[in-house]
Amino acid sequence: MSGECDKDTLSRIAVLENLLHVLEEHLKDRMDSGFLSGEKAVSTAMTAQEKAIAAALVAQEKQTSSAFASSEKAVMKAEEAQKEYNLRSNEFRGQLDDQAKRLMPRVECEGRLKTLDSSVVALQIFQSNLMGKMAIIASIGGVIGAVVMAIIAKWIGVAP
Repeated sequence: MSGECDKDTLSRIAVLENLLHVLEEHLKDRMDSGFLSGEKAVSTAMTAQEKAIAAALVAQEKQTSSAFASSEKAVMKAEEAQKEYNLRSNEFRGQLDDQAKRLMPRVECEGRLKTLDSSVVALQIFQSNLMGKMAIIASIGGVIGAVVMAIIAKWIGVAP
C-alpha cells in the first residue's frame, strides 16, 4: 500500500471532493446572494437618496421662487413709494419755485423800503412846509379880515 490507495480511501476522497465542490458552490451562492443583497440595499439607498435630493431641490426651488416673488413685490412697493415720494417732492419743489418767483429778493426789498422812507420824509417835510404856509396864509387872512372889518366899520361909522 505504498503508493496505492485503497478503494475506501478513494471513495472517501471522492466524497470529500464532492463535498468540497458543494461547499464551494454553496459559498459562491452565499457570496453572490450577499453581494446581490448588498447591491440591492445600496440601490435602494441610492434611490431613496435620489428621491430625497429631488424633494429637497423641489422644496428649495419653491422657497427660492417664493423668496423671489416676495423680493419682486418688495421692489415693486419700494419703486411705487419712490414714485409717490418723487411726485410729492416735485410738487413741493414746484411750490417753492412758485413762491420764490412771487417773493422779492431781500436786497431789492431793502432798496424799495429806503426809497419809501425817503419819500415819507419828503412828504413830511412838504406837509410841514404846507402847514407853515397855511398858518401864514391863515394869519394873513386873519389880518386882512381884520383890516377889511375895520375899514367897513369905519365906513359905516362904527369905528372904535
